[in-house]
Amino acid sequence: GASKEGKDLWIPALAMMSIQTFRHLSDYNFARVTKMRTEAKFENKIEFLADFDGIIPAERVPKGRLRYWVGKIVQFPIGERWLAISVASVVGGAGFTFTVMPILAFISAAVVFRGRLIRTREMDKVGTNSTLIVDQLDLLGLRRSFFMLWDWIEPSLLRGVEALILIAIFAYQDLLGIPAFIILFSIFFHHYDNLYRALQGEQKPEWLSALGLFLGGRVLLIGIAALAGWSLTYFAWYFSLLFLGVSSLQWVMTHRVKGSKR
Repeated sequence: GASKEGKDLWIPALAMMSIQTFRHLSDYNFARVTKMRTEAKFENKIEFLADFDGIIPAERVPKGRLRYWVGKIVQFPIGERWLAISVASVVGGAGFTFTVMPILAFISAAVVFRGRLIRTREMDKVGTNSTLIVDQLDLLGLRRSFFMLWDWIEPSLLRGVEALILIAIFAYQDLLGIPAFIILFSIFFHHYDNLYRALQGEQKPEWLSALGLFLGGRVLLIGIAALAGWSLTYFAWYFSLLFLGVSSLQWVMTHRVKGSKR
């Protein structure tokens, strides 16, 4: 839609992708960190993958009630977000979609994050004793969380900072287009990959993260390239092949090897 309807839609397209990533990471990290901290209060460990793990959120109500469905709409989770994008695209096209979605996302974020802030302040001020968050930071040489109580929001904040800087570089240097979109998409895929590995108790191999240049290296290199007038096409190919191709292949091969040893 951004490509067909004009260059003025590239910034909304990149911004919407950034919002989706920020929210998705925060949703999963908050849920897992909350479970970890609740688990610490029990003598028996909780199995996260079990159908019933002993934890029932206090705010959950029967699905037949109006309150439940109103809450689902207001929370605007991942499935509903993609549904809204699809419907808005069919009804009004890309321009309409990029007008409606930020409004819905803002309303949802205001409600959801208000609740999460309240719940976080009520938690015990102790760490989770897990590498869940640090495995997602993607910072060279840093293997510790910035915050203790608010660690669940750190990956999202870092992704937001990275996205803002890159979008600003692309816009300022008049480089908005398909290569810029592919670069940001590939980087976000990399962060989704880090998230799902971390949720499984895994960490991306150091050599893969190094090839991705970590957050600071990527921003610096792309900034220099933009100022020097280098083509972004090469970087789009590099990051897409690395993060979408090599990283996915490495994960599949690793799990095949683990499976064959069982």
